[in-house]
Amino acid sequence: MTAVQTRLGQHRIGAAGPVARTAALLRWPVTAATMVLAVAALTWQVLPEMSPALDRAGALASFLVLLLTILMLVLQRTLRGRKRPPVVMEPPVSGSWTAVSSPSSSVPSHGTHIFGQTWAIDLLVTGPEPRPFPLTGGFRPASSFPAFGQPVTAGTRGTVVSVRDTAPDHRSRNSWSALPVLFLESLVRGIPGSRHVFGNLIVIAPDDGGYLAYAHLKQGSARVRPGDRVGPATLIARCGNSGSSSEPHLHLQAMDRPRPTFALGLPLAFHRGGEPVALPARGGVLEP
Repeated sequence: MTAVQTRLGQHRIGAAGPVARTAALLRWPVTAATMVLAVAALTWQVLPEMSPALDRAGALASFLVLLLTILMLVLQRTLRGRKRPPVVMEPPVSGSWTAVSSPSSSVPSHGTHIFGQTWAIDLLVTGPEPRPFPLTGGFRPASSFPAFGQPVTAGTRGTVVSVRDTAPDHRSRNSWSALPVLFLESLVRGIPGSRHVFGNLIVIAPDDGGYLAYAHLKQGSARVRPGDRVGPATLIARCGNSGSSSEPHLHLQAMDRPRPTFALGLPLAFHRGGEPVALPARGGVLEP
């Protein structure tokens, strides 16, 4: 592992590898170009017959969409990067929380390496009974969920790098009938990058290296600003339902760059009082 550089903006853990780093830089512009060309190609298909020159342009656009789609798939497979030491922190929540996505169950934990999500974990407040996933319904107010408004602490000693706090908390998408809405919404949100996927987001640079991203936070709940020093127990915000989120929960991930759009994921590990705490598997509980 290379030496950790602690100057803000060069706060690294290890080497990502040139192929994975290039893939992380190219993924967003390639995806945006693919979507734009796909819309153009579909438009050409539904328009009435045009001049031979425009027909050739439409065929070229379709061919470029195919090539860019293949490139997107190749980039996706190279975004994991080299395995590096984990970023270690205390759990940023108190009480009993259940993992709905976890690297202890599968990697990548969210089914994708993009936006630094390789080893991300999603946590929501554990209810008194198992949570059924209904066929219909969903679209409930965020305030009706026990995780909404719960305090989120830094869990580490470090420096706040960035804070985003203005995205609204939307209604839930927690039913089978609402999943198509969430899926299409996530695709649209991801076109311009990670900003609208993660919603309200705080990024902290731990003193030991790497970066931690806390996502889907409650609108207006941030209690820190860029440049602030934090400790493990520092309240940074509250759990919300902003961005691409099915219901109020905390999305937490470690990464090698401060901007998730261009970041590669890093492994994450919890400790409490100096003792290791296992990351709960999917459906497992992080005990208080």
